[in-house]
Amino acid sequence: MSATATSTIVPVPAPIHLAAARPGHGARFAPEYLALITRGAMSAIVATCGRALAYLPCQCGDAASGRALLPYAAFKALKRTKRTPAPALTLTDSGVRTPDGATMPYPDGGFPNVSDVIPSALGNRVAVAFNAELLANLAASLGAVNGKVTVYADPENRKAAVIIPDGADGFGLLMPCAHDDNPAARARVESELAEAREVTA
Repeated sequence: MSATATSTIVPVPAPIHLAAARPGHGARFAPEYLALITRGAMSAIVATCGRALAYLPCQCGDAASGRALLPYAAFKALKRTKRTPAPALTLTDSGVRTPDGATMPYPDGGFPNVSDVIPSALGNRVAVAFNAELLANLAASLGAVNGKVTVYADPENRKAAVIIPDGADGFGLLMPCAHDDNPAARARVESELAEAREVTA
C-alpha cells in the first residue's frame, strides 16, 4: 500500500485490546500491530490474536489498495486523545503520525490472510445475545483456565444459559439469555460480511 501525507485514517480504536492479547491468555500470538486493508473505496482496520478477530470499517483518505501494518502504540495514542471530531492517524512515507505530532515507523512482519476465516454468510448460525462482560466475570469467578468456558443455551426460549468453566468445578448462569434473531441486524451483518470478504480478498 502506498501512503502519502494526505492519507488519513479515522478508525474506531476498539481493537487495540485484541492486539494486546498475550499467548497463554487465550491468544495464539501477540502482534504489536494491526492491519489496515484497503480495496478501492473500502477500508478496514483488522486486529487478531489468532483466536478472535475484530473487523472495523474505516475511512482512509486516498491510500492505494493494499495492506499496511500499523503499530499498536499509535492506536493507544488515539485512545488518549479526547477531541471532537474524533482524532485521526496520518499515513506518511516515513511512518504513522499520531494526533500529538509523533511519527511511529511501520512495523515489520506479516499478517494472517483473514479472508480465509471470514464467513460468506451467517447461514444456520443461531443468534444468542448475552452480556459479554458478565460472561468474562463469570469465567474469572469460576476459575476457568485461560478464561475458557463452554456455553449451553436453549434456542427455543429465554431460560438461563449454563456456563461450564474449563479446568474447574462448578457452573454459572447467564439470565436471561435472549435468542431474538433481529432481521435488520442479520441483514446488516450479512452485508458487512460480504464487504469484508471483498476488502480482504
